[in-house]
Amino acid sequence: MNDTHVLIVDRDEATTKKICSMLITNNRNLSIEQSNHGKKAFAMALKNRPNLS
Repeated sequence: MNDTHVLIVDRDEATTKKICSMLITNNRNLSIEQSNHGKKAFAMALKNRPNLS
């Protein structure tokens, strides 16, 4: 089973975090893999966690 990767990029850090937390709330398998604040945009990568069943 492949991991799902989601990359959110926005100029506004607050918007980016809000989108990411909404995605994580709606999909329990997603977790934040890394976040990066560049000069022009804020990016967060979400990774699909393996099911622990």
